[in-house]
Amino acid sequence: MRASTLPLTDEVLTVVRVLVWLIAFGAIGSALSHRLPRLLRRRSSLPIALAIIFSVHLFLCSLAPFDWQSQLGRELAAAILLMPGGIAMGALFPLGLH
Repeated sequence: MRASTLPLTDEVLTVVRVLVWLIAFGAIGSALSHRLPRLLRRRSSLPIALAIIFSVHLFLCSLAPFDWQSQLGRELAAAILLMPGGIAMGALFPLGLH
């Protein structure tokens, strides 16, 4: 194996990276969770916000550089693609505990 492709082809390190990004974005979502109850009270803006977030996520998925040779580029692409799910996970978890 070539040393330049080893970190992203190793399954264990890939799982570790995904977990680290999800935990990091979950922490950001948890910090933002105190703002979420106010947003849920204004039900008219919630579907619009969800539609915008979902469409931006799909747009970013279509731009994902799966054929890039740059490790940094692939790492940043993975982080951007995991961001919406991690923030949603972190924002909804504290609300479920209350």
